[in-house]
Amino acid sequence: MQEIKVEQGTYEWQQLRLGRVTGTRLADAIGSPKVQNTLMCELIAEQLTEQGKDVVVNASMERGQVEEGFARKAYEKATGVTVEKTGFFIADHLDSRIGFSPDGIVREGDSIIGGVEIKNPDSKTFVGYLLAGTVPKDYIEQVMMPFLCIPTVQWWDFIAYDSRIKIADKRMLVVRLTREQLAADLAVAETDLRSFLAKWDETYSKLVF
Repeated sequence: MQEIKVEQGTYEWQQLRLGRVTGTRLADAIGSPKVQNTLMCELIAEQLTEQGKDVVVNASMERGQVEEGFARKAYEKATGVTVEKTGFFIADHLDSRIGFSPDGIVREGDSIIGGVEIKNPDSKTFVGYLLAGTVPKDYIEQVMMPFLCIPTVQWWDFIAYDSRIKIADKRMLVVRLTREQLAADLAVAETDLRSFLAKWDETYSKLVF
C-alpha cells in the first residue's frame, strides 16, 4: 500500500486517478456485466489517451466542497478524534490499478486505523439519511474501498452533514462500519474485483496486441 501526499483536486491528483479503479468506481467494477463493460471502456480510454473525461462542477458540488471542511470539524468536535487530510492511496498489495482518495484518515501511531467518507447532500436527501440511520446503498462500496486498500483499517465512518439544518444536533449523521461487520462482503468484493481486473487485462491485450 502506497500513500501519496498530494492535494486532492490538483492536476497531479487527477493523473493518479487515471486508469485506476477508485472508490467511486468500485460499484461499477463489481457490478453487472453491462456496467463493468462501460467502466472497462472508460479505463482503457484513459490508458490509451492519458486523459480523463471533463467534469463540470455545478453549484451543488461547489457547496459540497465547502461544506466538507465544516463536516470534518464538526465530526472532530463530536468524537474527539483528529482527522488527517491526505492525498491518494494505491493498493499495490492487491493491484496497482486500485486506489482511492479518502476524505480523511485517523492514525494510531504509525498505522491508519480508520477514516471518514463525507457527503453533503441537499436537505431533503439529508433528512432521508437521518431517518434511515444507515449508510445509503449508493455509497456502500465507497465505504468498503478503504478496507480493501489499507490492510490496517478497522473502521470507517460515513458522515452526512448539512449546515442549513436549524437544530444544531441534527446537522450530522455518523454511521460506523467495521472490518468485522463487512468481512463477508469484502471477501466477495475482492474476488469480484480481481475478476474484473483479469477481464480488463484480456480486453486491453486483444485491443492493443
